Amino acid sequence: MRFIKQYGNFLNERLNTPKIDPDILECLISIESAPTEVILELKNSLKNVLYRTNESVISDWVDKIKVRLGKWIDDKFWKRIITKKRDFYYDLIDKLNIFDLENLDDIYDNFPGFEMNSLYLAGGIDAATDLGAGWRDVIEYKFEIESPGKKSGSYTGPIGSSYVLGKEKLNIKYDGKEVEFEPSRVLCYNDILRFIKNPKEVSKEYATPIILNPLRAEEFRFKDLEFKNAFDKRKDPNITDTEMNTLKKGVSKIIEHEDEQIVRVCDAIFLGLNTTAAAGTYGELETISYMRKPIFTWMVNEDLLSSFSLWILPQISKLARNKKEMEILVQSILDYAE
Repeated sequence: MRFIKQYGNFLNERLNTPKIDPDILECLISIESAPTEVILELKNSLKNVLYRTNESVISDWVDKIKVRLGKWIDDKFWKRIITKKRDFYYDLIDKLNIFDLENLDDIYDNFPGFEMNSLYLAGGIDAATDLGAGWRDVIEYKFEIESPGKKSGSYTGPIGSSYVLGKEKLNIKYDGKEVEFEPSRVLCYNDILRFIKNPKEVSKEYATPIILNPLRAEEFRFKDLEFKNAFDKRKDPNITDTEMNTLKKGVSKIIEHEDEQIVRVCDAIFLGLNTTAAAGTYGELETISYMRKPIFTWMVNEDLLSSFSLWILPQISKLARNKKEMEILVQSILDYAE
């Protein structure tokens, strides 16, 4: 009997990892628990030593700044940077920008032509106990309920399917309550399909950034009961060949195709990073990195970066390490989208 290998058993991360000094990755790991203000002070201080690459000068600088920041940053970090060259400091400063959540200027500098018009909520679904709904509900609530936008149009007709479409009211489960709202940023499934075909036209009807939540599609994707039953049995060792064929065809035709198209047309990714993120999420990240689009990341369960593969780090554009930082990032996205 042949077994399907797990994703991590055959992935060669070195093949597609963006080029980045391994020491910089280790530096990021070393400061992952430091407060944002400490990291930003470190970044600004590093700028002052860019023109001084003499090792003794760097040693003096390290001795001085360790007095202020040594409480939050361990000795491994200082030893790792003390003998580096000028380019290393430039690269490290650039990567430290991922912790600066109030300033998104580097996003626009690094991604020429970027506009904050739409965000795709990427992250674990299959392995999550709630199918990844919890953190996505929080993000929708922040963008839609706490900071509602103004719409400039309305759509009320069909789009070639059996569903009657429109700006129907949607629901969010937040803080133990069911919240109903008329969307101004969050697209329902039918408008997601329209957005895939004509992003500019649909964007006229919503405030920016538009929120593209793949879970808004789940109930429609499983209208086919045969496919739903096969999907529910996907991890069952007793799944039949017929059910497996139904599963493969349904996933390929419906889920993969639509999600790939959403990733193609969106402007940026908002990633809910937790341990349920698996092959599908990593695939989306790789696709986005090739497309040169920003990846805004929220560590949903406040896990440490060291809990995840270092392959993820070079692709992250901004990193919110807890809920408070996520709220700062959301507000910055809204400010820059105006």
